[in-house]
Amino acid sequence: MSRLEDHLPCPPLDRWLAPQWKGRAVAVTTTTAAKGWTPPRGLRKWIAREGVEALPAEPARGSVEVLLVLSTLRSAAEIIEDAPWQALRPGGVLIDLGVIPSPGLGGVLRPWVHARQLRVGSATRMSYWLRRGAFAPEQWIAVSPADIVVTMVKRAIRSGRCVSAPDS
Repeated sequence: MSRLEDHLPCPPLDRWLAPQWKGRAVAVTTTTAAKGWTPPRGLRKWIAREGVEALPAEPARGSVEVLLVLSTLRSAAEIIEDAPWQALRPGGVLIDLGVIPSPGLGGVLRPWVHARQLRVGSATRMSYWLRRGAFAPEQWIAVSPADIVVTMVKRAIRSGRCVSAPDS
């Protein structure tokens, strides 16, 4: 059973997600808050098996068709710098892999608090990408590697502010 009751589990990432980017320019980066954080071993092995390279420090604008973002699903403060976002081509796919943190003793004794934090973290993550200029959002929980919230969005071809329709 999923830790987030309002998310459906998805198939293993290697069978479902990796085939979507075969033959495309793919890179991986981490969020600013995740610098120094180590992703789980299963996730690192999967990324290495798929041959995904780290995004260069100074990526070329529009050089990546698929961008993997590794992060923990702790708070809304986990963002990426502007350079990785600009490296993603307009219409490209951003896949945010948010690792669900271990609940700890407090989360085990009060599971509703931990579940609420995860729901808020996943909803905040989704709204962050939409505000950043993304569309077509999807969000799932990975079965293998376990406990990863997968948020997929596409980068808008034209980014700008949302404009409301004029009054009739």
